Amino acid sequence: MHTKLKKAYSLIEVLVVVSVIGVLASVAYLFLGNVQQSARDQKLASDIKTLNRAVAAYVSSGGSLDDAEDTADVIGKLRNFAASGEADRMPGLSSSLIDPRLNFRAQSSGGTTGAKWNPGSQRFEVSTDPEGEFLEFFIDDNLAEVTGQEEDRESAMKYSSDSTWIWDYEDKVAAAPAGPTTVATVADPFTTTPAGGPAASAGPSTPSTPMTTNVLSPPSFSVSGGTHPIDDFPMSV
Repeated sequence: MHTKLKKAYSLIEVLVVVSVIGVLASVAYLFLGNVQQSARDQKLASDIKTLNRAVAAYVSSGGSLDDAEDTADVIGKLRNFAASGEADRMPGLSSSLIDPRLNFRAQSSGGTTGAKWNPGSQRFEVSTDPEGEFLEFFIDDNLAEVTGQEEDRESAMKYSSDSTWIWDYEDKVAAAPAGPTTVATVADPFTTTPAGGPAASAGPSTPSTPMTTNVLSPPSFSVSGGTHPIDDFPMSV
């Protein structure tokens, strides 16, 4: 009876395969980690742009963020809505500008960027300093029933409340035109003949001097031409 021999892997071959699998697993872990971090950063940047558009719409619709010191103040303001007596007369947005479920928290461990509110520029910005506000935004279903407060907004223009025209206006009487202006004049001593005396001399001739001209500088643009995001344009009126 003949015993059938089978070929097996040597110990060295097994160790090589295990080493290759370990290297591939390490590369895959680093790659997936970078993908997750990149996705987190992209989401944060998108959230900041969306909130800055909401802030611009809120300010252009008569809202004020002068007393907003941090993110909590801003989110509370964006949840508010215009007073019912003025909402119908406002050309802009009068309702809440964000989803009531929007919430924020400190950036989770491992995050390299976070959001912060800049009271000076009245905008959300990307921050890399975890010592200050270092936040991320998320949807919290527990806030679904939360509503903002009614507030007064100072809109630059309002629809009419009295007249049948779209805006309230008053006809003003035009100012009366000013009368002619009397200018006091003095006789030229070089051309006036004194009574009982010889004719006055024409006087010395004035040398002709060339007129100096100042050439105006050509206009320049503070922003280069091209396509720019809406966040670069101030929306306040």
